[in-house]
Amino acid sequence: MNQRKVLIAICSCLLLAGCGQQLVRDTPESPTSRREASKNYVVGQERSAYVGEAIVKVKDYLVTVSTTQIATPSENVTVGGAGASITLEKGRGYPVVGYATVDGMMFAVAEALVSTGVKGGVLFNSNGEI
Repeated sequence: MNQRKVLIAICSCLLLAGCGQQLVRDTPESPTSRREASKNYVVGQERSAYVGEAIVKVKDYLVTVSTTQIATPSENVTVGGAGASITLEKGRGYPVVGYATVDGMMFAVAEALVSTGVKGGVLFNSNGEI
C-alpha cells in the first residue's frame, strides 16, 4: 500500500511538472489572401436572355486562408491531477498554442478544456507522447 502512495505521488508530480513552465506562444503563419474573379461574358460578343434571366454575371471576391497546427490523438486520453482532468477525444483536433521546455526537453502544448471549464493545455513531445 505504501508503494502505491509513492507511485501516485510520483505520477502527480510528473503530470504537474509542466503547469509552472513558461509557455512560448506559437506564432501562426500570416493569413494569405487571393482575389477570385469570374465572369460569364466577353466584351463585343452578343448574348441573349429570357425575361428575368441575368445577361451578365460577375463574381469578384477575396479569399483569405490561414493555417494552424493541430494535434489529433489516436485514442481517447485522460490526463489528471490536482482535482482536475483533461480528456482528449480520439480523432478530434486540438490547436497547438505554443511550446514549453521541461527539464531541457521541448514540448508542444495543445489547448483543451479542463474538467473545471477553463482552458488548459497538454504537453506532448515530437513523437506524440504525452
